[in-house]
Amino acid sequence: MPGGDGPDAVPSLGLAVRRRHAVVPCPRQCERCAPFRLAAHAARVGAGARAHRAVHPTQRSFRGDDVRMKMPLAGSVRRALFQTAGSSVVPIRYRAQLLARLGLAGIDDVALGHGITFCNPNSIRVGAGSFINNQVYFDAGPIQLGTNVTVGPRAMFVTGNHGIGPSARRAADGAHRGITVGAGAWIGAGAILLPGITVGAGSIIGAGAVVTSDCFPDSVYAGVPARKLRDLEPGDQGGEAD
Repeated sequence: MPGGDGPDAVPSLGLAVRRRHAVVPCPRQCERCAPFRLAAHAARVGAGARAHRAVHPTQRSFRGDDVRMKMPLAGSVRRALFQTAGSSVVPIRYRAQLLARLGLAGIDDVALGHGITFCNPNSIRVGAGSFINNQVYFDAGPIQLGTNVTVGPRAMFVTGNHGIGPSARRAADGAHRGITVGAGAWIGAGAILLPGITVGAGSIIGAGAVVTSDCFPDSVYAGVPARKLRDLEPGDQGGEAD
């Protein structure tokens, strides 16, 4: 554990907090604190540590340099700013710039529609020249889109899944598996990409398709579940996707 493993360390916090006198229950009784309902009362937090938002330092606490204290409202405010930045209130030519300033990486040369949902902006990477249409849903990721990718309206990138539990609760513990879309691919309107899949470069995913497995490059896929319909030559252009 960072900061030592002496008898005064507090392992339940998962960070470098060493008691000088006592670690006491959170005086605010915040709902967010459970199961970490502790206050860093008269505590010392080492340099470089990250404190859970359930830890409330008091006047007798000591913090080292570069200690990050999570604020209870910070995440909610950031999510609200992301939703506003991606809404129709902000002109399309400014959306990518504003979202980049809020921490969304690699979207300097990306056109964004409105109403896009980023569940975890830190896990999204979008290549230059890409276009993401209205109301696209990006799960918690990781999600990687190559250069010049086009995503139709209301497409969904779903990275989360659950194991099968007993009948009392069939959705057991969850996990995330990443999605990768190769350069130049086109994801049709309302298409759903499921956890762990890769769409090859230059491929087309038809509108409403549900992609459950990897797709070869330069190919057309459609249907539920999505199946390969035909090959595309790298230089093919014109005509319809179907």
